[in-house]
Amino acid sequence: MNIKRFMCGNLLADGYVIWNRPQGSCMIIDPGYEPRGYIDFVQKEKLSLTKILLTHLHHDHTGAAEAVQDALGGEICMHRADAAVYRGRIDTELQDGDILDLDGEEILVQSTPGHTKGSVCFLSKKSRVCFTGDTVFDTDLGRCDLAGGNYDEMVHSIRTVADRWENDIMIYPGHEGNCTMKMVRKYNREFNDCLPHPEDIRMVALDLDGTTLTSQREFSPRTIRAFHDAMEQGVHIVISTGRVWGSLPKSMFAIEGLEYVITSNGARVTHMPDEEILMESTLPPEAVEQIISLIRDRGYSVDGFTEGKAYIDELEYRDMEQNGSDFRSVDYVLSTRYPVPDLMQFVLDRKDRIENISIVLRTREEQMRLFEELREIPNVTLTNSFDYNIEIGGVSTSKAAALKFLMKRLGIHKSQMMACGDSPNDLRMMRLAGLGVAVANASPEMQAQADYVTDTNDQDGVAKAIERFVLHK
Repeated sequence: MNIKRFMCGNLLADGYVIWNRPQGSCMIIDPGYEPRGYIDFVQKEKLSLTKILLTHLHHDHTGAAEAVQDALGGEICMHRADAAVYRGRIDTELQDGDILDLDGEEILVQSTPGHTKGSVCFLSKKSRVCFTGDTVFDTDLGRCDLAGGNYDEMVHSIRTVADRWENDIMIYPGHEGNCTMKMVRKYNREFNDCLPHPEDIRMVALDLDGTTLTSQREFSPRTIRAFHDAMEQGVHIVISTGRVWGSLPKSMFAIEGLEYVITSNGARVTHMPDEEILMESTLPPEAVEQIISLIRDRGYSVDGFTEGKAYIDELEYRDMEQNGSDFRSVDYVLSTRYPVPDLMQFVLDRKDRIENISIVLRTREEQMRLFEELREIPNVTLTNSFDYNIEIGGVSTSKAAALKFLMKRLGIHKSQMMACGDSPNDLRMMRLAGLGVAVANASPEMQAQADYVTDTNDQDGVAKAIERFVLHK
């Protein structure tokens, strides 16, 4: 990417022209003052202006936009939150996650409220550059005391967006000079003040699917290295999953040093080396009877967890084996579930030792209706770990309760625990921990509840969080 910076006006506001090939398309970012400079440059280089991108609504970043457009064309673009109160001309309202095309190069729109409600940054992963407006500068952050500013939103933006930019990303702010994120992390005290500063971490609680495991349900080499490095420092790595014991990935047992695993959303705590069950929390038998009475003959896809194994009705198992499924992962079900002739009766026969009953629905509406019905049953907990499912545990069953048991056993305070997750069944343990971390592939609602948002499960998010907060790399 080619970048031409213009420093204009009494406030020395930085605006930019960006383009990729001679006489190709270009975009202008934050033309605040002195439109003649932008116009002359674009015409001299014989570029074609497609978009005028505004990081926020303040005049020192928008004042020349209309004059530039009148001379060169192009769409004026601003985030919808700022556009709602902006009095100037806006052609396109942006939102978080929009992808803009610059002659084949993707420019990602990232919402970073704090300086204003609609502040955004424009990131090119290909060129390793980010235009940050008045969100992040080299040694400080944008003001939050102007109209539309909010410090809490700025903190959240830094934690959930800006701190995920890798060290080699070069930022181009709305004032002052450009620098790498490595330099920001080293010298920008206001940036670092936004990040959580937990006590020394002694326990790391990790969800598996969608969090620690990749989309291929594997532990990446970087994640395994982070585990070993943390355990060498005496940190307990605790797997905390909705999976039953018998459905745990075999590769997990090859990771030397793992001591404890929480399964069935907290129904069991097991000491891994000798498979000793340290704590167990099952559904009340009378609740099991009520659940089966409610869901029997409704045609739901149901799994029953008991004594460390997950069971499914044989008719459903064989149907998936022969015909597949349009709403469940066939490979996962066939490799982790045990078929039984009549699942409902099987569960009733073991009603005094059921760890969890999982129901997979086809639609959100169906899920919500069943949630309301199940809430009428006393002494159970309801959660879900992916879209359209419901997981039913005992009255005291949760990952958080199981972790409290382990923390007491090991003499660890919650301020010394980091918990990473992606789904609602991880929320209580993330709130319990001194540092609750969401992966970037978690829902926006889950990310909003986290103290910190790391990278995705396919981009070593858990490993990066361990490296940052446990290993202090």
